Amino acid sequence: MSYKVEEIDVVQRLKMIEKLKSAMLSKVADLFYCMSDSENGGGSSTQILAEITMLSYMLANRMGSPYEVIDLKLLDKLKNELKNSEEDEWGELISSLTTYLLGRKNECTTNGK
Repeated sequence: MSYKVEEIDVVQRLKMIEKLKSAMLSKVADLFYCMSDSENGGGSSTQILAEITMLSYMLANRMGSPYEVIDLKLLDKLKNELKNSEEDEWGELISSLTTYLLGRKNECTTNGK
């Protein structure tokens, strides 16, 4: 019986991963549509980007990566990109995001989270 329960758990886990992937793809399509709509003021694109970020964390978690690991990998990636970027707009964006994430990390550490 245990074998069947484990098999069902794996199937349910895979189904959830597929649902998350589909939802993410759908939100990316929504973002492209929203960006092409000249009447959109940008508010809904921000909402869609938040949903894509949420889905990214959830998908990574379902694939076995704790949220903290994703944050650390993101910071590592940004730091490496910052080393390799030139002093241009891209470098400014990377630097700004790195500063924000480090501040958020320090805030969580200070608040005991």
